[in-house]
Amino acid sequence: MNLGFCSVILGDRGFEDVIKTASQLGLHTIEVACWPSKEATRRYAGVCHLDVNRVISDECYCHDMMDCAATHKINISALAYYPNMMDPDLTQRSENINHLKQVILASERFGRGAGDDVSWTHARKDDRREPLLVTGYLVPNSTVCS
Repeated sequence: MNLGFCSVILGDRGFEDVIKTASQLGLHTIEVACWPSKEATRRYAGVCHLDVNRVISDECYCHDMMDCAATHKINISALAYYPNMMDPDLTQRSENINHLKQVILASERFGRGAGDDVSWTHARKDDRREPLLVTGYLVPNSTVCS
């Protein structure tokens, strides 16, 4: 078993410092916060330790982030982004969904893709359990919470 944390708890630090902190604490894995860099209205939202748009478009940036984690023997277990995908504001909802798509694309650059086992949690008012389909990515074993 590997222990780690979600990087949002170190919201005021940069990626390299987050990785070094995890290593110094003797941890092995982190979930890296990937919110869009903008003013947040709730705690931890808006924390961005990894710019997913740069991961997708800038090979050097992506390589540098992976190399930093590998150097400190830290596994990036997940890219963290938990907005309200059913936001009543349709503009905000669209922004949330579009950023999630970027997070999914960025995860492929880190060797995590549609073929990997990934769990996705989203909220619903009923207790249905079904897979979540996001732009062609079937995410198995989704958990639906009421």
